[in-house]
Amino acid sequence: MSFLKYQKQNPEILNNYLKYKAYIEFQAKNTMDETYFDLRTLFRYIKLFLYNKEKTFSITPQEFKTITIADITIKDLSQVTENDLDNYIMFLSDILSNDVKTRNRKLSSAKKFFEYLEINNMISINPAKDLKSGKIEKRLPKYLNLNESKQLLAHTINSNCRFKIRNYAIICLFLNCSIRLSELTSIDLSDIKIDDTEQTLKIHGKGNKERIVYLNEAVCEAIISYLKIRPNLPKSNKDYNALFISRTI
Repeated sequence: MSFLKYQKQNPEILNNYLKYKAYIEFQAKNTMDETYFDLRTLFRYIKLFLYNKEKTFSITPQEFKTITIADITIKDLSQVTENDLDNYIMFLSDILSNDVKTRNRKLSSAKKFFEYLEINNMISINPAKDLKSGKIEKRLPKYLNLNESKQLLAHTINSNCRFKIRNYAIICLFLNCSIRLSELTSIDLSDIKIDDTEQTLKIHGKGNKERIVYLNEAVCEAIISYLKIRPNLPKSNKDYNALFISRTI
């Protein structure tokens, strides 16, 4: 974990908090790395506005990275106000050019840290308690038009790829059945019904919810073609009932 590498550069309170998250709450390594770098940014900002406030919005990102934080104390942290943290979020946007998602993550790290200080009676007022995350605009999904879909299918089935029949069936399902990748990979052979009376697929969605999708002729043909060349795996193989097999065809 990165914070262990930089322990001597951190104040004791930060190291203690990170050790608590790592060894008591068993946070994952990637989560710990992210938390450390988020809080190091926060501590650098606190050091900046407490001791060199006039440079707060004129400092360059390169200069900001040179700020040392080992001497930050609990007394310094107790001086931080909600308004200071509002300005911190502006600093992340204006000086460090962080997008909304990154700012929200850094705010979340700050909120959890100040909550830890409050619970352990190290500060009397939690300045991050009422701060709200920024609104992330929802991105509209991008769709292929009819001609683009036909081109994709044609390119797939006419390629030299040894998995082209499997890939063609996968793309047919994506284009016609509106399923997620996680739903595709969870499809078993027993979920498919293709006969004279029924052409359906059982989808296992989020929260263990199931739904039935009706298959059109093109999808049925693609799946049937794939099933003809799909190997029959022994029951001892964990993927023996999976519809799509990744390494064997």
